[in-house]
Amino acid sequence: MSAGSLLDLGMNYRDPLQADPDGASTQEAVSRLRRGEMVMISDDVSASPRYDLVCAADRLTTAQTAFLVRHTSGFLQVALRDARCDRLQLPPVAPTLDRRSSQQCVGVDAATGTGTGISATDRTRTINTLGRRDCMPADLTRPGHVLPVRVAVSPPWHELAGLALELAEASGSVAAVFATLVGTGRRSDGLLDSDEAEVFASRHRLQIIGYTEAGLVRESRLR
Repeated sequence: MSAGSLLDLGMNYRDPLQADPDGASTQEAVSRLRRGEMVMISDDVSASPRYDLVCAADRLTTAQTAFLVRHTSGFLQVALRDARCDRLQLPPVAPTLDRRSSQQCVGVDAATGTGTGISATDRTRTINTLGRRDCMPADLTRPGHVLPVRVAVSPPWHELAGLALELAEASGSVAAVFATLVGTGRRSDGLLDSDEAEVFASRHRLQIIGYTEAGLVRESRLR
């Protein structure tokens, strides 16, 4: 898959901000992730929404990793269930007894097939490894260049890591890679503003799904 073909990710594109009270938008996002495509998620209840790109970790390609790095902060995180992080021996960087929100873990690289760990190829291998159901602690070296995120059993409904993982799990994956989109400087924090998000989604034929639809994810998994 070439970098240019990323523009064709959304073959059945429709307005990413279209109102969707019946949950079809959630189902479409799940279908896209299942096909190995990318979606945008947003904390659309915030006055200054944050927009992240999300892929199922086991289906991420090197071209998609390059796309993520090019258009985001370049800080790639992988959302995993708390219990899975325990099995993979991925401790939190700053442990806390409050397990109602996600915690970043020590960074990792794939134990085999990587060089420095920082290239798009290396980070793709690491993310794919974290997304494998049969991944073992020995398959990862620590510290590394990809940050796992422990998602609580019942994370706050407005948490992007939790939303990313819910969507990925609904698509049949056990992990989701996500990264925050950056803007052109119109926002003081450097992130993408809402107008830029619409333009970006349209240009790259990506769907946007926000917190307001997050409650539909579990429902769609039961259908």
